Amino acid sequence: MIHWLRIFLFLAFASGAFAHTPDTSYCRVTIAPHEVEFKFTFDLKTLQRMTPIDTDGDHKISGAELAAAAPAIERFIRQHIYVDLNQREAEFAEAEPPVWPEDVGTAIPENEYNQHLLNFVFRNPVLSLPEDVTLDSRCVAA
Repeated sequence: MIHWLRIFLFLAFASGAFAHTPDTSYCRVTIAPHEVEFKFTFDLKTLQRMTPIDTDGDHKISGAELAAAAPAIERFIRQHIYVDLNQREAEFAEAEPPVWPEDVGTAIPENEYNQHLLNFVFRNPVLSLPEDVTLDSRCVAA
């Protein structure tokens, strides 16, 4: 039997005003007898606040730019979201490479950053079905 739990992550990004579209971020946790999957979903606007992605400054994010930024995004997740399995601190496993959305072509323009969601998936192997899975987000970024 596979169990899943959806956890909404409220990543607080400091800003002077709240006139912009809210950041989108959430996590789905799937618990199986020998694996716990953590699927973090973020919009590009949120990811851009974690680390610079549009490195060429053309106000678009390409698949290549996302791939280059993926290690920094994974580090951000590891540094700001903590996981406990059966009340013991654990590390996230290696992340799967993020999948570029099929319907957007080669680049996503800045005015669409909040419309496209990308996943970062960590599959943690476990010896047996965990009874307790806890995520703690301590995230404030400028």
